[in-house]
Amino acid sequence: MKQKSFFSKQNIAVKVLLLLMAVWMIWFIGSAIVGQVRDIFVQSQEVHYTTMENVETGYGMVSMTEHVINAALDGAAEPIIAEGERVRKGNAVFRIGEEYQYTNFAGRVSYRIDGLENMTDIGAISELDLKDYYTAQQKKNKKAEPAVTGEPYAKIQETMTGFHFYVFVENTERTAELGIGQTVKVNLLDIEESLKGQIVEVLVNEDDIRCMKLEVDMANAGVYQQRIYQIELPYNSERVLAIPKQALAKKRGVDGVYYLHKGFVFWKEVTVSERWIEQGVLIVEEGLEEGDIVVTTPKLVREGENIKF
Repeated sequence: MKQKSFFSKQNIAVKVLLLLMAVWMIWFIGSAIVGQVRDIFVQSQEVHYTTMENVETGYGMVSMTEHVINAALDGAAEPIIAEGERVRKGNAVFRIGEEYQYTNFAGRVSYRIDGLENMTDIGAISELDLKDYYTAQQKKNKKAEPAVTGEPYAKIQETMTGFHFYVFVENTERTAELGIGQTVKVNLLDIEESLKGQIVEVLVNEDDIRCMKLEVDMANAGVYQQRIYQIELPYNSERVLAIPKQALAKKRGVDGVYYLHKGFVFWKEVTVSERWIEQGVLIVEEGLEEGDIVVTTPKLVREGENIKF
């Protein structure tokens, strides 16, 4: 029986078919692998309303009515009323030896005399270096110091009638928008407290620091425990529908985004604003709703394809 040649037309056709099938299998498997790898790097984010705000950092100073009690004698003083406790009018506050020192005022007792008592003039206050005062305040010896005749040793703070808080931040185009009559919130970083006050005076000093005097009606008792604070001043807050700026995908010059619906990629035109672009987001004016899922890596996807996470 005659054996078929290895190079016969039938054998060549089979081998070509097998080769094509092998190439197709390699392409199919490779495409699947590439697709899976690509899907790993595709990122998306659900769209939510969020509050955007500018935040400035700086220092703040508490100013209130404080009644100073001068020492009647030299010597070691013994507190009768502890730091931070309240005292009634006519009560003893501290004593030096057998000499008791009384108060004619009711309020919160403090022994932290810093020379800034009853300072209210914004011109004088704006020239203070609050950073230096803050550093000195942190380093001040908390141990009781001897009393000196005629020198302030204690004070009674009126904390029930409101107080003033002076805010020091850089004077910029944005902070210049903060003016008299506006109400702002100030975060006191040292004690994780916040207070709100209305701006009643503004002055910019020679170092281009904007000093704003706030009128504060009420605050937690912890605010009175020190004079100078490190602060954050959030302002111009706005609740908006925001997306990461990298999610924007232009088509023929038109702004849009790729979004996911049931695992498939679609493109949609959107109208956005860049007013918060410095914080890495775009504000969606039209085109999306809360809960939509946008692709934040638009260069890795094509419209119509299925993405498997």
